[in-house]
Order: sequence, then structure tokens, then C-alpha cells
Amino acid sequence: RNGEIAKITNFTQSRFPVGAVASAHSHTDMYEVFLVQSGSGVFKINGQEIEVSEGSCVRVDLNESHEIQNTGQEELVLLYFGVEV
Repeated sequence: RNGEIAKITNFTQSRFPVGAVASAHSHTDMYEVFLVQSGSGVFKINGQEIEVSEGSCVRVDLNESHEIQNTGQEELVLLYFGVEV
């Protein structure tokens, strides 16, 4: 839960069906780290596309606009956490 471990804001698994998109957004108070557990997709960070697949790890810095798209043929499963500034 939020606040149980200092500076960790969340530790979550998210599942994106084929074609799903997490709309572009940014955070002023935390960094995020994403690990692709399965599937494939595209992260857009400040407009730059990064293709990801199982085992990929992506860091999103403060104020970076980021969007996640499942561009693969199977569910995209992400494990991620936020680190408070």
C-alpha cells in the first residue's frame, strides 16, 4: 500500500488487452519503472517510441509524457512501481 515503504508510491501489475492504450500523462512527483512480464507494445516517452517485449525495462523520469500501447497479438502484462521524489 502507498506509504508502507518510504518513497515507493505503488507496486502494481497491469494487463492491457490487444489494442489497449494508456493515454499520455506525466507525473511531477515520481519516477516510474516498468518491467514487461509478457507481450509486446510501444512506450511513447516525450513523443519517442520505444518498442518493448518480455523482459524489457523502461524508466520514466519526472515530467516526461508517457503513453503505453499494446501493439502485439497477445495481452501486454506490466509490473511497475513509482518512486517519490
